[in-house]
This record gives sequence, structure tokens and C-alpha cells, in this order.
Amino acid sequence: MARLFAWATRLPPAGEGIISVEIDARGTGEHWTRHVGGHAMPSRLWSQDGLLCEQLGLVRFGFRLTVEEGVLVWRVARVHALGLPLPARWFRAVLARESETAGRYWFDVAAAMPLAGLLVHYRGWLEVLDPAGT
Repeated sequence: MARLFAWATRLPPAGEGIISVEIDARGTGEHWTRHVGGHAMPSRLWSQDGLLCEQLGLVRFGFRLTVEEGVLVWRVARVHALGLPLPARWFRAVLARESETAGRYWFDVAAAMPLAGLLVHYRGWLEVLDPAGT
């Protein structure tokens, strides 16, 4: 089940190393491509109905954003797979946390599901590269 969900959302395989993110702001949304160990994970983000929505492969998430003790927290409020709604309670263990610490952007993203277990977990610090890639 974990492999099926990972395939449907284009999650990267397990591994360690550098995660890079390309962000292309277009009109009313953004296109992100996360690169993890040579695997590209594209997504599209936009705002709708008070939620931050993200399309990852065949699955569309609606995240409710809150600030808790100075940390921005993303929690799943709704999910659609192939256009069909899924119970948000299945995705309670999908959580992203972001903050600024010592002048640096920190993130911690984890996704787990009942019966499937841990699907993905990545965390680290954002390093901003200049356009030349250095």
C-alpha cells in the first residue's frame, strides 16, 4: 500500500542526501520541483477556499496552515485522489513544519498512513543558491 501511495504522489525512494527545490511562481500559484537523490518530485501549489492546495501526482491535498509556538504547521484538511474525495482522517500523520531559526529556514516534512506506515520523511535547512548554482 505504501508503494502504491508513493507512486501516486511521486514520492522519492528512501535515501539520504541533498534535497533541492526549484520554485517557479506563475500567476495565482507556484510550481515546485523537489529533487531528492536524483528523483524529481513535481507539484503545483495554489490557494483555494482558505487552504493551501498542492497537487502531487494523482492526489490533491488541501492544507490548513497554522502557527504554533513560532512554527508554521501544515495539516491536511482535505484530500482528493483522481478527483474523488478521501477521508482527511486517513492523513492525520501527514504533517509539515517550517520555521526560521538563527536566520535560516528549517523544514521537517513527514507523511504516514494507517496500514501503510511511513511514506516519506525529510528535514533540513534551506540553502539558497545564486542563479549560477553556487
